[in-house]
Amino acid sequence: MHYTLTSRCGYLCFLTLCFAVTDIIAGFEEQITVNPPAVAFGDSLTVNCSTTCTNNTIILEAIRPYQESYDAQWRALSFSSIQSWTVKVTCLVKCQAFGNQMINVSEYNPTVYNREINITSPPEVLEVNRRYSLECIGPRVYPNNKLILTWLRGSEIVQINSTGKPGLPDEDLRLRNVFSFTASVSDDGQEYTCLAEVDLGLDSRKPIANSSVTLQTFSFMDPPRIFDQRPVEVKQEVTLTCEVSNVYPVDTMRVRLSQAGEELNSTTTWFNGNTVRQTAAWTPQVAGPTEIVCTADFEEYPSVPPKNSSIFIVVYVFSDPEIQLPVSLEGNLVNVTCSVFNVSGQLQLRLKNGGDILANELSNTGITIYHTLDAQAHLDKQQYVCEAEMKLRVQSMASPIVKKQV
Repeated sequence: MHYTLTSRCGYLCFLTLCFAVTDIIAGFEEQITVNPPAVAFGDSLTVNCSTTCTNNTIILEAIRPYQESYDAQWRALSFSSIQSWTVKVTCLVKCQAFGNQMINVSEYNPTVYNREINITSPPEVLEVNRRYSLECIGPRVYPNNKLILTWLRGSEIVQINSTGKPGLPDEDLRLRNVFSFTASVSDDGQEYTCLAEVDLGLDSRKPIANSSVTLQTFSFMDPPRIFDQRPVEVKQEVTLTCEVSNVYPVDTMRVRLSQAGEELNSTTTWFNGNTVRQTAAWTPQVAGPTEIVCTADFEEYPSVPPKNSSIFIVVYVFSDPEIQLPVSLEGNLVNVTCSVFNVSGQLQLRLKNGGDILANELSNTGITIYHTLDAQAHLDKQQYVCEAEMKLRVQSMASPIVKKQV
């Protein structure tokens, strides 16, 4: 980067370069070239001062150490390693022309920086629709008002920050840029970059450091829900279903069904792009209220707490009714018996012949009822039915369970 200065009568200031002309008859140009235009702490720097005046004296002044080189119309200082946060270079040019001496004095203070940039780590995974902040702490720069910190979402600029205070060379006051946002599904896998630039003036910037973070998001609003809470007969296989909706990312959600701490073998299906359904075949072995637990979590995101739901399913015993009709000679008395030996609820037992109820009894345990009849030839081949109804004291069981044996 370079600055071109042309002497005029009087006093002129341009940016940080000031010139005093004591006696001018004919103007001349003085040019300062700096490489690089802003220098990293510990890096090299070259400042070149040149003039269009052929009869000149050029004096460059700075704090050592440096190497000096020159030619007829220029002089340069080379610093192998900048070890100070303030570097002052003064260029004095004397020009003899037409019997007059003209003097220009300019001063250059390059911006010095390091490349230390830090992003405060966000949570491992961000919940959709919640507010979060990304904080970037910029490099040390002097003057501090030359630093610009920019947050980018991909290639889109979302927030810029700078300060109007130059600070002092011995101060390490880091500029911060805090970007607050509401996490969304579109942020999943999105890269956010904090870019540090030095303002070189004239709408020119030099990138000096950057740091990026890639976000992960999730949505897990609703607890799992277990379907079908109807009573189940002991040792009869049923299908249990648990569903979790409004989930993102749906393919990383893990849903498990368990009973008595033991996970059931189950099958997972996904649908609607945001719902996970888990089904498992289950055969209860013991009668009584049995707790079924459904647990949903993100296996890849251990920091996201799991959600559980549970239900109690009534497991009942209801043995099949048994009917006994012995073979007898005509004229003998025989007993037709109807029995149920094991029940978990209120039992209504009936012995029926066609539409006629021959025997009827209520009980909360297994019972046997009977009907005595006189064996007659016309009764042969008639159908007798042992019919059992059991009522359970559960809200989900409005109708009784009916079993028949012919």
